[in-house]
Amino acid sequence: MNKIIFIFLCLISTQLTSQVVRCGYDFMKEKHIKQYPEIKHLIREQEKKIKQNKKNTNNIIYNIPVVVHVLYNNNNQNISDTQILSQIDILNEDFRRTNEDTINTPYDFLQYASDCKINFCLARRDPNNNTTNGITRTYTNETSFNITDKKIYYDSLGGKDAWNSKKYLNIWVANIDNLAGFSTFPGYPFEEEDGVVINYSYFGNTGTASFPFNKGRTTTHEVGHWLNLIHIWGDMNCGDDFVYDTPTQENPNFGCPSHPKISCNNNGDMFQNYMDYSNDGCMNIFTNGQKQRMRATLDTIRTELISCNNGCIEPLEDAGVISILNISENQQICSQEISPIIEIKNFSSEELLCLDIEYLIDGFSYYYFWEGQINSLQSETIQLPVISNLNNGLHNITVFSTNPNNSVDQNTNNDSLSINFNIFAGETSTININTDNYGDEVSWRIVDQNDSIWYSGANLPDNALVNYAICLPTDVCYDFIIEDSYNDGICCQFGNGYIEINNNTYNGDYNNQLIVENFNCLLSNTELLQNTNIKVFPNPSKGKINILTETLSEKIRYNIIDIYGNFIYKGEINKKRTEINLQVKNGVYMISFFVNKKIITKKIIINK
Repeated sequence: MNKIIFIFLCLISTQLTSQVVRCGYDFMKEKHIKQYPEIKHLIREQEKKIKQNKKNTNNIIYNIPVVVHVLYNNNNQNISDTQILSQIDILNEDFRRTNEDTINTPYDFLQYASDCKINFCLARRDPNNNTTNGITRTYTNETSFNITDKKIYYDSLGGKDAWNSKKYLNIWVANIDNLAGFSTFPGYPFEEEDGVVINYSYFGNTGTASFPFNKGRTTTHEVGHWLNLIHIWGDMNCGDDFVYDTPTQENPNFGCPSHPKISCNNNGDMFQNYMDYSNDGCMNIFTNGQKQRMRATLDTIRTELISCNNGCIEPLEDAGVISILNISENQQICSQEISPIIEIKNFSSEELLCLDIEYLIDGFSYYYFWEGQINSLQSETIQLPVISNLNNGLHNITVFSTNPNNSVDQNTNNDSLSINFNIFAGETSTININTDNYGDEVSWRIVDQNDSIWYSGANLPDNALVNYAICLPTDVCYDFIIEDSYNDGICCQFGNGYIEINNNTYNGDYNNQLIVENFNCLLSNTELLQNTNIKVFPNPSKGKINILTETLSEKIRYNIIDIYGNFIYKGEINKKRTEINLQVKNGVYMISFFVNKKIITKKIIINK
């Protein structure tokens, strides 16, 4: 609570000179600690990580990709690209100590001044790996935003959704009520809101940038917070900012004091430090200790910003496989061949003219060389050659793209796609049901000659045409049965429903039930054996089944297949009772008997 009171005391002091609060960081932090007490523990653990950081990375230049989200209600708020670029330049100058006003650093502070070796770039790749200029522009109905609401962070609330905050520094630029800027802290509990917010009047050093915060140091200050620096006075009288080489000072400094300004028995406040509240024109220094703290934060807490991150690199030669259009995950394919149709995308800024494509089916490689023309960020579909003679069961296809324009692909993360699918060789039947006003009364099923259900459906939508493509094994006959629970069919009192099966149309005026017999009799030019005296028992079975024939004038051939059409057993019956010991997994199987060019199929269930 003391810190919150302090913020408003600062507000009073600051308003005497600038009419805006310089920074809302400590208010944000205190507010969220109060809402989420566990954050205190998180911050304590993060401090341990920073102290224990042993990485010697001080000579490595870290590059942080930045996305600037401009939110505007009028043209003045829609700041120019030039103004945005000026701010990026200022960040790089301040964090690399190449700023022209380094000459204003007092002599007794020069030994502490540091090049932090941190660069910032407007992102060249967006989260989807598309080329970008690192700037988004969003018109909003909100005339202004304030520190206490969340509107600025979400499209749905009139703001702008963040890009992945683990991989990008998100900076929102908008009209902020009575505030120059604020930021989140490492470990902030809401990733969607992690970043920096700057008033459009104090961003960069041109355009709308206004005195006394007209040199872009508000953003430098807030990015310092985002990288785990706190205010130089430690957010309390003569407080600790966890940095060894910044002088202890009593309070924030405003305006542009004269050096030395002494407090807390120091040799002079470092009001030139970017983490004080002085005017932009008086700021010019980060210290070695601040450098170590920020880099330790990047090494331990915000690691994804600097590891495996290509946000600062413009896509060059980069093409990828984005989808397999005609095969979905675990799809059941009613054929023993596939012809994959893939979609490739050109992620580079140049035309894509050729591409090597490799695709694996169950580990066997096939190659295809594509030539054509795909413009930047555009896609194209490619039909690959047919792969035949696939066995029934589970398969995998993996497609790879390599060598775009006969060059090395600059981003391999989008180069492959893998899908599992099932081959279930049979015949496809099409069933279309046009419902009446009461589709929820309708149910249907497909059964074989043993009344075993192969497919079914219920609770159909009202007044809709519902389409089904159904794969059915061969050598079996099927009946289609549709029922209406209200006994009035689907035509004609409450609609004009009908059923279409394999291009044959049936009237929906059937009262309770309509049966389409043998609608797809796939018997390879044989007849169904009716009223046979062949019995199979027990069913379900634990593996051993008995076949009983009352009459046996000739040998009877039989095949046993699984539900995918794979042959399991085949043989002959030459006696009235035959026992078969099935060494198979639990499941449903079909046994077909062939007698005098006639056939009957029965379903058997194995449940050990």
